[in-house]
Amino acid sequence: MKAIKTLVFAFFMLLTEVGTVQAVSLDEIYRDIVRSDNRGYLPMFVKNREAPDFEDNKVDLSQVPNPTPEDTSPVNPDLEIVKLENQRKIREEKLKVELAKWHAVIENVKAGNVTPVELRALEVKVDDNNPLATEILAWVYARGVGVQPDLVKAFNLYQKAAKLGVGGAQLNAAKVYKAMPRRVRETLVTYQP
Repeated sequence: MKAIKTLVFAFFMLLTEVGTVQAVSLDEIYRDIVRSDNRGYLPMFVKNREAPDFEDNKVDLSQVPNPTPEDTSPVNPDLEIVKLENQRKIREEKLKVELAKWHAVIENVKAGNVTPVELRALEVKVDDNNPLATEILAWVYARGVGVQPDLVKAFNLYQKAAKLGVGGAQLNAAKVYKAMPRRVRETLVTYQP
């Protein structure tokens, strides 16, 4: 019984506290919710009571103020830190995926499974002057793993790898040169350090 009396008393206290109640109708409650969600701005679908009624064909554009550019400064510096952290995580994930793909290419080449996918990945890395990829692609062409053996390409790639600082690439280029038929050797431009 005491709990019921307390509830009734609290209910009447809430009813008499009119000063703290902001909205008295469902419409005003909805408007207050939309204002708080939109930082005080009421979108066009919620008609502002203080604004005049506009009809599409009766709008006088000379009376409409020019919009001011929005402030592009961050509202909260902590949000900027969160955005930067998210961007860093995205970059790290992309790098992990690329590194995993590169390791898969290397493993497939080691296993002797050179498909056009691995070949293209190696060629892209060679174009970017990656020393490891250059040496691997030279080996692929020298051995004919997944491709037709091409000693001229292998020789040129080993020379490029030597220029990129790969140890032993010059020796491999010499071995490929010795393995070439004489007529092919005569057409080559030899290595110039």
